Amino acid sequence: MDKQIRDQQFDFGVSISQFGAAGDGSDDTQAFLDAIDKLGGKAGTIILNGTKTYGIKNTVIIPHNVSIEGNLAKIIPLSGGTLTGGFLFYVNSTLQNSTIVKWGGEQVPTIQNLKFENPHQLSDAKAFYTRGKTNFRNITFRGVYKGILKEGFSDGDYSDMMHLEKLYFVNCMGTDPLIDIKYNGDGLFIDRCHTAGAADSNFNLLNLEYCNGGKIAGCINGDIRINKSMGVSIENFHCEHGKIHIISSQVTLRDIYHWYHKDYQPIPLTITGAANDKPSMPCIIENYAVIHLRGRTDQSKNYTDPDYFDAYFKNTNVKITNFFRRPQFALDPSFGMATAAKISFDGTKISEQWENASPLYSKDSYISDNRIFTSINEAEFTRNFVLFGVPVTNHTSFDEAAGTYYYQAVYYFGPVDREVGRWGGGEQSAHVTNPAAQVPYLNVSYRPEMQLSKIRLYRGKMAGQYTHWVDIPVGNGVHVYDLGYFLSTGERWKTRSAGPVGSFNSTYTKIRMEGDNVAVTGPAIPTQGSWKKGDRVVNENRAELGTVGTKYIVDGWECITAGAPGVWVERRFLTGN
Repeated sequence: MDKQIRDQQFDFGVSISQFGAAGDGSDDTQAFLDAIDKLGGKAGTIILNGTKTYGIKNTVIIPHNVSIEGNLAKIIPLSGGTLTGGFLFYVNSTLQNSTIVKWGGEQVPTIQNLKFENPHQLSDAKAFYTRGKTNFRNITFRGVYKGILKEGFSDGDYSDMMHLEKLYFVNCMGTDPLIDIKYNGDGLFIDRCHTAGAADSNFNLLNLEYCNGGKIAGCINGDIRINKSMGVSIENFHCEHGKIHIISSQVTLRDIYHWYHKDYQPIPLTITGAANDKPSMPCIIENYAVIHLRGRTDQSKNYTDPDYFDAYFKNTNVKITNFFRRPQFALDPSFGMATAAKISFDGTKISEQWENASPLYSKDSYISDNRIFTSINEAEFTRNFVLFGVPVTNHTSFDEAAGTYYYQAVYYFGPVDREVGRWGGGEQSAHVTNPAAQVPYLNVSYRPEMQLSKIRLYRGKMAGQYTHWVDIPVGNGVHVYDLGYFLSTGERWKTRSAGPVGSFNSTYTKIRMEGDNVAVTGPAIPTQGSWKKGDRVVNENRAELGTVGTKYIVDGWECITAGAPGVWVERRFLTGN
């Protein structure tokens, strides 16, 4: 039977059973090595028996011109040997992490029709490592820690024409990207890849770095992160569990159906550019729907409030056509025009406002631009805001050492160049014992009118001694993961001198927009913050002053010279007494 298959489908193939492979789950490493040796450096295919289970105890090096036809056979990792880096197979790579043939050679090997499983739950068990071009097709990965790593460290590691098709990841372990592609040149194609499984499974689908030209199409679920890449598209992506983060890249997002669940993706779409990068061609968003998720069986269970951010942009160029939010079900009484798509950005150029192709949802959408408030004329907050309940979840990894971390917060409201703040009293801490499987999940109390403001978070390893800070947008409250290196909003932690946080303008209890100016309510002239000519402080402690016949009331104070805190004069009016 093996010979018949070989004669019909392959120019030169060898059956693994000819080399003593038992196929009963015991170690068949040597049979793979002997089959490769039999090919003698010629292009050919190793053919597996689809009814067998092949165990691998030691990493197998597959030359650049050798393919594997699995016939849906099962491959499992075994303990007791040496799996370099945890990988069962090195394809077009040596164990010293160098390519066997520069640029992958003229032939592209194909690994297809396999089932990778980790039934013994070996820690860090991974499938394929490659440094050159390889095609992977129709493979199921169950319980593994990584499916494919195409590694590279410099321009010399670029390879073209990698195709990954119909890869299915079920109940995978760890938090590393299941598909990890670094330094790929033209012709990358990732088609119909799918993550699924229990809620604590690894849904980190794809990490793509330094790619020039590629298409991600027809995939389902999982986090996608694209960094330093150009000419990439994500199309027909149906995501019920995951988020998209694009960093310093040119990416087109088209026909995406993105369900939102606040426990797994605090902001569904994030596009950022490094501060020292010049935004080049714009990222393009076309027909992108964010789904307002409610419980399937319990309609009263609403997983998100209606005023979260749909997207966050920073230091990039974006062109938007028909970006909208919609409910999961047509008859959703909590859903209306007040929940139109909301975008927050900082230092981003919008190349084109999104078109009103969807009059119900797109028409009322808006962007939060140079003001934090866009649709609210006045907000009042009569108390400080509190950072509370910092649980440690296991949705992803914490890119820091184990230990206790302390957090504090300050709210900012009004125009960003004024940075009027409100103290977020109440230090909170989180104790991380397993960084590979835990991450602090921060919650901050809020009032409904505080949408489209921002919060500055502080973090340190000693109580009251904060060594890092970061600004993030707030859409009716904040629920955000601290991943260590990146917050899940896309912002980096920035360093500061260790020390406490000042209360910063905590005396102000109300803000009102007056054209380009603001009026805040408080007891005195500001001593902190940056102010603009024409800004006002409304006196909250008005009392009649002066002598009989010339009594007056101090109505407030007005800024006559911009600065930090600027020059202010008293505004008063006579009472007639």
